[in-house]
Amino acid sequence: MLRFFLKRYAQAVSERRLWVLLAFVPLIIYLVVSAIVPDRFTVKQEISISGNALIALSPRSADLRALSELISTPSYFFQNKFALILLGKRLDLEMRSESAQNPLLMLKRDVVHCLSLTMPGQNTAVIAYEGKDRKRGEAMVVFYSQRLIKQAKDWLAQNRSGIEKGLAAPKMVGKITVEEQHAPWRSERLLPAVYIFVISLIVLLVIIALLDWFNPSFRSERHIAYYLQVPILGTLPDLKRIAEVMKSVPHKE
Repeated sequence: MLRFFLKRYAQAVSERRLWVLLAFVPLIIYLVVSAIVPDRFTVKQEISISGNALIALSPRSADLRALSELISTPSYFFQNKFALILLGKRLDLEMRSESAQNPLLMLKRDVVHCLSLTMPGQNTAVIAYEGKDRKRGEAMVVFYSQRLIKQAKDWLAQNRSGIEKGLAAPKMVGKITVEEQHAPWRSERLLPAVYIFVISLIVLLVIIALLDWFNPSFRSERHIAYYLQVPILGTLPDLKRIAEVMKSVPHKE
C-alpha cells in the first residue's frame, strides 16, 4: 500500500514538475531585497579637540590619558567598564544578567569590533561606528562623543595649565553623519538562502500532495483496483500511445 501511494505521489510531482520553479521565487525575492536594502551603516561624529588634550578616564585626576594615546590604544577609552555600564543603561540593556549571554560582554564585543577613534586632523577627532544596527550605532557614537568631550572639559576645568596653553574647549562639529552600504552578495546570506529554498520546496511538495490527495479522479488501474477492492485481471493498452510510437519508428522498405 505504501508503495502505491509513493508511486502515486511521484506521478503527481512529475505532472507538476514545472511547479518546482516556484520554489525559487522566495529565494529570488530574498536575494533581491538583501541586495537593495542597506545592511551596513557607517556612523560618524567629528569632534573639535586639540591633539594635546588630556582625557580624564575617571573622576580621579591621576587617571589621565593623552588623546594621542587613546588614538593608538582606543581600548582605554571604549572598554572602560564604568562607561560600558552607562552605555548599557543608555541602550536599555539589563546589565545584571548572569546568563551565558552576558549583556555586558556582548556590548563590549560590539564596542571592540564596531567602534573606532581616529584623528584625521590636528584638532579634529572622529568617533565612528561600522555595523549592522543603525540606531545602536548612533546611540554608541553619541554616547562616546559626549563622554570624550566631558572628560576633556573636566581636565581643563581642574587644571590651569591647559587654559594657559591655549587649549580650546572641545565640542562637536556638525551633526552626526550616517552612510548606508549595500552589497549584491555577502557570505552570511548563504545559510538563510538555503533555508528559504528548502522550506519553499517542502511547502510546495506538501501542496502538491494535498492537491493529489483531494483529487477524486483515478490515476491508474492500481488506483481503481485499490478503490474497488478487486484484483486486476487485465488491462487494455493505450492505442493512441501505441499509434504514436509506431509512427515515430521508421519502417524498412
